[in-house]
Amino acid sequence: MSKLHRKTNYNITLQASTLAGCWGEMAQIQEPTENGVSAGAVVGGIVVSLLLLAAIVILVRKRVLGKGEAPGLRGPIPDLPMAASKRTVSDGDIQKSNLRQYIQYLESDTQRGLEEEFASLQSDSPQNFAIAAHRDYNKDKNRFKNIFPFDNARVKLSALNNKTGSDYINASYILNTNNKAYFIAAQGPKSNTTADFWRMVWEQRVYVIIMLTNLVEKGREKCFHYWPRSSESFIKAGSFTIRNHTEEERSFYIIRFLEISEGSTKRLVKQYHFTGWPDFGAPQREEYLLDFIAEIKNSMPTNGDHLLVHCSAGVGRTGTFIGLWNLIDIVDTDNTAQVINVKKTVLDMREYRPHMVQAADQYLYLFKCITAYIEAPHLWNMDYAGADHIYDNTGYDNEEPIYDNIN
Repeated sequence: MSKLHRKTNYNITLQASTLAGCWGEMAQIQEPTENGVSAGAVVGGIVVSLLLLAAIVILVRKRVLGKGEAPGLRGPIPDLPMAASKRTVSDGDIQKSNLRQYIQYLESDTQRGLEEEFASLQSDSPQNFAIAAHRDYNKDKNRFKNIFPFDNARVKLSALNNKTGSDYINASYILNTNNKAYFIAAQGPKSNTTADFWRMVWEQRVYVIIMLTNLVEKGREKCFHYWPRSSESFIKAGSFTIRNHTEEERSFYIIRFLEISEGSTKRLVKQYHFTGWPDFGAPQREEYLLDFIAEIKNSMPTNGDHLLVHCSAGVGRTGTFIGLWNLIDIVDTDNTAQVINVKKTVLDMREYRPHMVQAADQYLYLFKCITAYIEAPHLWNMDYAGADHIYDNTGYDNEEPIYDNIN
């Protein structure tokens, strides 16, 4: 640096490289030396440039890791127990016989494999339009500022007296394995959307509600109490009257029989409320969710048009529930298939609602649950001993049977 001259322009060439050996584009900067400026000041300018270069290196490295490439410090990704020959993490097909081995890979090295596969899932997820959710007159109907239903699959309510925005609710159709829009994934109702929630139940012919959140978690409201409390004989929600007939408490969930009526027309809706599922996490054991789904499949009304599933945001726990339901149906439909694809199942849901299966732990839980099911499907088939048959309907004397939910 002692040979730098004043009032002279110096060209400096910069090129970023990751530890994995990926080079960025070459860039040039020009640093002039002016009268009265020492060579040391130029060195300071170069140091600042190098710091900017370091930031570029970090950015490039993050983009590389987002595509599933291993960081140089950790070495190459080992061979994975994928279907057929060697494939990358993004392929998704996994031999059923290798699922336990694959779970070990995901959990090894402080869950490095899980982090990389979940990052790949995030980068592959579609980014569809959600224009209706961002309308000023709809914003206060969203519980969270980053969870919006895509326009291509949002549930539309009937307009009320041509009121602008009255057709909007934060809920999305999700396909089942028969490509039917069987599921409705929804956020937990707010106080100002409870009437819309029950209007959706009514208009969409929903006879089963799956609730996967508690009303309050960690001191924050996660869902409004949209059915009558024990001290209330009924509540009003818009033009609807809601009554709570009975509650049956189980070890980690509650079953409620709710009546919704408009004028002289009434229906019974069965609510399955899972109470032991932490936000952004997963239940402690795979059996909990498998038992819960087995109970629902064996005892729910079957004449409705949609299965309504909600947690707080309607994406994390809701996506995990719907994802496992579909994976079980895939296994049951063709038990001779040699592979299973959890990633594709999640991506299929994300075509219609963003962030489905929101957390990496929930994604891992899906693998564990479907593995347990594949290994012992007889434990959770339609003869599941813990389920109450729909015809029991205890406590509904002189009431319409649940199968009479018509119109």
